[in-house]
Amino acid sequence: MIGPVVFRTLTTHWRQMLYWGLGLALLVLYMLSAISPEAIKGFAGMLKNFPPAIAQLIGISDPELLTTPDGFLSLGFAAYAPLVLAIFAISAGLNVTANEEEEKLLDVVLSWPLPRWQLLLGRIVGWTIITLGIVGLVFAGMLAGRFLGSAQISLRRSLETCINLLPSTLLILTLTVMVAATVRRRWMVTTIVGTFVALSYFLKYLSEVFVNDVSRVAGKLSYFTYYDNAGVSLHGLNMTNWLLLTGIAGVFLLGALWSFQRRDVGL
Repeated sequence: MIGPVVFRTLTTHWRQMLYWGLGLALLVLYMLSAISPEAIKGFAGMLKNFPPAIAQLIGISDPELLTTPDGFLSLGFAAYAPLVLAIFAISAGLNVTANEEEEKLLDVVLSWPLPRWQLLLGRIVGWTIITLGIVGLVFAGMLAGRFLGSAQISLRRSLETCINLLPSTLLILTLTVMVAATVRRRWMVTTIVGTFVALSYFLKYLSEVFVNDVSRVAGKLSYFTYYDNAGVSLHGLNMTNWLLLTGIAGVFLLGALWSFQRRDVGL
């Protein structure tokens, strides 16, 4: 039974949900309460004069989006939120097994009368619930900003923006756990996953700045392409992209379970 493992994970790390969730929620609240529709239009006009490469680098693929409160929220917050949450996801993934192994405690934990896969799955489920809590707090920040500020954002688009954060975050979480089930050193796990995130962002940037066959193929390899915050702001949640990233996270989860079940834990 993974229930006790899930409960222990939540009771041990619930503060992480408050730290990350409230931090991002307050950022969203500040953005929405401080920005007026007139300021948004002025900002959009200024960004139209930016060189395309610079605009793409800071996450602005379509300056026209900034003429609406939903577009401003998408490009001012949602474009960077997966990078921030990737840091959280790497930290959470390390807490599943890597930190205890580095501190020579994992062999003691594995002496519990519990199969390895249940221990790993229970902890991942616990961190998934914490991730849901963080996203829920972000949505609460959006609601507060909508009522306290003058920029009236769409409740539906706000909810879709938050839901869109889940697959990419869980993808990095499960990737970190899978790498940690294979690589013994914590710093190596952080380096590998951090490089993956940075490379994905760079490939997405190249695919939008240099429009050719090679860059388009490179862009398809980036999970940021399927996160597509601008598309969510314009057209709503793309369930194909959402399910694709969720499926990849599921593959990484299975890989983590398989690797951890078969490896020798370092003492």
